[in-house]
Formats: sequence, C-alpha cells, structure tokens
Amino acid sequence: MKKLMFYAALLLCLITFPIGVQAYNVTITDPANDAIGSEFETTQMTYNVNESPLTVTISTIYPQAGITVGPWATIPADLILSGAVSSPPSFAIPLVNHDGFTAGEMYQIGSMWTSDQIAASVGVTTAGYIWGFGYDTLLKTGTDTGYGGTVNWTSSGVTYTANGWYWTDASPPGDFLSIFWATASCANDVIGTNPVPEPTTMLLLGLGLIGVAGVRRKFKK
Repeated sequence: MKKLMFYAALLLCLITFPIGVQAYNVTITDPANDAIGSEFETTQMTYNVNESPLTVTISTIYPQAGITVGPWATIPADLILSGAVSSPPSFAIPLVNHDGFTAGEMYQIGSMWTSDQIAASVGVTTAGYIWGFGYDTLLKTGTDTGYGGTVNWTSSGVTYTANGWYWTDASPPGDFLSIFWATASCANDVIGTNPVPEPTTMLLLGLGLIGVAGVRRKFKK
C-alpha cells in the first residue's frame, strides 16, 4: 500500500513539477512595410517566459508622443497579455499614461476601446481614412493588479520591464503566453501571438493542477 502511494505521489510530481519551470525566450517578427502609414511600422517583439523579470522589447518607429493624422491624435496602444488561465480575462499594460491609467501598471481588463470606437469618437469615418478595423487598443475600464514595471521608450522602440514579477507558462517551449500590441490607438500595425493550448494543457486546467499559466512574483529567501 505504501509503495502504491509512493508511486501515485511520484506520478503527480512528474505531471506538475516540470510545468512552468523552463525559462525560454520568444521572438515574433512582423513583415516590413505592412503598416498603414510608414510612420506606424512595427517589426519585432521579444519576451521571456518563466524568468524574472518579464521583459518585453518591441522594435517600432512609432514614437512615445504619438502621431496626429487629421483630427485623430493617435497614442501608443496598451500591451495586452493573456494565457491559458488568464484569458478571459486578460491583462493590459499601458505604455503611456492615459484616461487615468498609469504607464507600466498591469490592469485586469474590464473593457477595451476598439480602434473603430476611438475613430468614431474623433469624427473619423472610413471615407478618406483607413486604419486597423476592430482591434482592442486602449483600456476603457480595468482593475489595478498591483503588478507594475517600467517603460523605456527610445528611437528604436519600447521596452517594458516588470518590477519583480514574471509570467509562468503551461508547457514550454509551447507558447501559451499571448502578447499582443496594436502599435497605436488606430491599430495601424499589429504584432503578437494567439496560442491555442494543447489537449494535455486543457486537461490540467480542468483538474486544477499547479503549474499552469499565470503571473508569479519573484521572492528572495
């Protein structure tokens, strides 16, 4: 009986322990010259999983100050994070301050403004204007999670560095952390991932075992 219990415990460890402990990096490339307007071009995103701190680096020529096109003063879009457990709901990190939300803070999304809704709010119609139709771009309502970080803009892009926390993944090297960025509030060039969990991962979620995707803090002993 004791031997049976030992093997049962060992099997549980084999199922749960390897999950979410292997650190790895993800690089996403976006085709060049695919932006709606060359000044909105974004070409690459890199980030790390299962390693503190979470760092997301985006190569883009879109500036921190935004770009005004006609009546539309576009601003940088929020960084959207989701995963096997967190979507829905997902999380958003503003890369500039807007609408009472603080750049670098991670918010649980209540609702988002889409590019179409923002266009309508400034009187832009499809006649004479083209943008990325129907993309989530900016937080409308959200709850601060208490997880923060720093945002650093340069002429070559933007880097977000988490403050003492990281993202754990369900099954590396399969990419179950999805990060999406629409570049600007007009979504003129989008980049990101849309992972689909494997059947094994879905089973683990159903059983409620540890190690599935989520946000973790790094603690010092």
